[in-house]
Amino acid sequence: MKTKNIDVGQIVENSIEITNPTNAERTNIVAKIKIPEGLKYVSDNSDGKYNDNSRELTFNIGTLKGREKKNIEISMEAVAGSNNENLQSKIAVTCSETKDTIYSNTVTVYFGKPHVEAKLSSNVSGNILDSDTLEYYIDLKNTGKIPARVNIIDNVPAGLTSSSYKVEVSNGETVNKRIFSKPNSTNY
Repeated sequence: MKTKNIDVGQIVENSIEITNPTNAERTNIVAKIKIPEGLKYVSDNSDGKYNDNSRELTFNIGTLKGREKKNIEISMEAVAGSNNENLQSKIAVTCSETKDTIYSNTVTVYFGKPHVEAKLSSNVSGNILDSDTLEYYIDLKNTGKIPARVNIIDNVPAGLTSSSYKVEVSNGETVNKRIFSKPNSTNY
């Protein structure tokens, strides 16, 4: 599954790839994923069986030859009641030839919206010469529960070059972004 930022009512399409990493055939392969609270199972492309009580989705994959792959597509809807928490689940895969359950990496679905506060942390004053570089800092603090992608557009007075920046701010993180601007001698 891929990481997503979602809102209530939005359908989330996820892809899972089950791979037989050996050269030998594996039989009776079963993949199970627990659908986290905050998401509602809608459909899949592989005849999955969903249990409303356990919130578990089971796929009877059957047999995979050595190095063979099976792709599963799952559709889920974001519903209220997740308290804007990050929703996480693991996919468990079993087969007849081994007693071990193989777990995937944790799957994370972000629910809700980021909350970013921006504050100018340094200011510039005085005369600017053609050879000067104007430099200041902006603090971006994400107090939300999910990561944020922030676009900063530097709206500067006439005579200075304008810049734009893209910044990633993780949930709970503060980023101090350095901003540069130079006098534009053609407008100065």
